[in-house]
Amino acid sequence: FRAHYTDDGRPDSLHEKSRFARHDGAWVYTTAVFVD
Repeated sequence: FRAHYTDDGRPDSLHEKSRFARHDGAWVYTTAVFVD
């Protein structure tokens, strides 16, 4: 996903590739790899 936000009035963004795994029938967030 990509999140857009402002920091001290300056626009910025964060790009992350998330990993999920099934645990007891539910999808659970496990890790993230940040993309430049």
